[in-house]
Amino acid sequence: MKYTIDPGRNEKVITVIDNIVYSHVTDTEGNPLDLKMSVTASFGNSELMALRGRKVPEGTERSKLPCVIWFNGGGWRGADKNMQLADLMYIARSGYVLACAYYRSSAQGHFPDQLIDALTAVRFLKANAVKFGIDPERIAVMGRSAGGQLASLVGTNMGRYVSDEYSEYASDVKAVIDMFGPVDLVSMAEEHLEQERLGTLQRWSRFEETHEGAVLGGERSDVLERAAEFSPYRNITEKCADHLILHGLEDNLVPYQMSEKYYEALTEQGIPADLVLIEHAGHGTPEFFQKETGDIIIGWLKQHL
Repeated sequence: MKYTIDPGRNEKVITVIDNIVYSHVTDTEGNPLDLKMSVTASFGNSELMALRGRKVPEGTERSKLPCVIWFNGGGWRGADKNMQLADLMYIARSGYVLACAYYRSSAQGHFPDQLIDALTAVRFLKANAVKFGIDPERIAVMGRSAGGQLASLVGTNMGRYVSDEYSEYASDVKAVIDMFGPVDLVSMAEEHLEQERLGTLQRWSRFEETHEGAVLGGERSDVLERAAEFSPYRNITEKCADHLILHGLEDNLVPYQMSEKYYEALTEQGIPADLVLIEHAGHGTPEFFQKETGDIIIGWLKQHL
């Protein structure tokens, strides 16, 4: 069969640039470690020419798109940066640059290492805004589970834990999208410590093996103080970015009430925030990646980024 079609050009052509090294760090044993990200967007011909090393004609106007940086979950134990790239492609198709960044796992570093990495990713993209067609004044951070906690922590805009890399750029972001993040490490640690004392701790034999115990590291004597330092819920100030929080009502790993408390604390501080509770959704179940959910996220980004 032979036939001719005219499909038009309504759909954007999306390009993924992978394995971009954004930071040089070391792990807990002092071994060098290169942290990588991918950048996905509808760059357009001029950007593609530049990225391929070809000269862009003088006077060609470059795009300046808002950017969303994604951090994966996995209990801070490490997850492939592109694990959910397909689920997030709607962000790039909606006119945003999507960056998916790997950060050190709890086996490779303890807090604040993960926060240092995430903040470096923000500054790297600001430093390379022209190359990737990014508007450096419109950057949001987004993540699921542990990545949601990390995105919220970045979004406190606390001004601390800034490494030397790209330190001439600010680490502040304008918006946060937190998907069921454990934003209060203190309550998690207190619960698991009490369960260990009672002999009811499940999945692990001791507190240090839990997700938060592994990422916090250090001594038990001050673990709750360190948990507070890295809990977005306990670091809310007027500098915080706008927040969109999504949480499943059937989540049996991170209770939705934690996000409710976070939302209420943000609004009490005067931070623009929205909380979306999703019926029938558990911890990271498919409800978070349906068209209706994506439409809510894009609609919110258009208002806040």
